[in-house]
Amino acid sequence: MQYESKVPDKVLVHCTDNGKEWEGTVLSSYNGVVKVLLEGVSLNFNQYKKKNLYVANFSGMELTISL
Repeated sequence: MQYESKVPDKVLVHCTDNGKEWEGTVLSSYNGVVKVLLEGVSLNFNQYKKKNLYVANFSGMELTISL
């Protein structure tokens, strides 16, 4: 798989709803979307307003990562 050079292999995933954090594995990164494997579930994080913040939604929760 090809990665952007600035994307790490592991990222800290933060839930803005309850404050919990998990470690996720970056599967791929392309065009403002970072695909992360989190506890067996693949999530697509979309870049937020051209910043280093990426946002995904899962089961009604908002999840974020920073790169």
